[in-house]
Amino acid sequence: MIAEKEHYEHMAILKTEYYKNLMYSHARGSTPSRYRLNREDIMKLPFPEIKDKQKDLAIQATEVRLQVKKLRDQAENDWQAAMEQFEKELLGG
Repeated sequence: MIAEKEHYEHMAILKTEYYKNLMYSHARGSTPSRYRLNREDIMKLPFPEIKDKQKDLAIQATEVRLQVKKLRDQAENDWQAAMEQFEKELLGG
């Protein structure tokens, strides 16, 4: 049985133009409003194996998030230092 998360991933894939055309090419029936794919036809559609790519993307996303946090912290520190310098100069300290 397909997990709910995988269900949404499969539905997103099936909605792409490529898969719409692929399903149309395997459809049965001669009336456009009645084109059908049976369960066996759907099960034969090729789905890309993306687990390894997902892991790579997750690692890259984590690295980017850590870099963003580091840059945000640095920006906050620089802002605080600039404010202190400005106050010092403004007050003649």
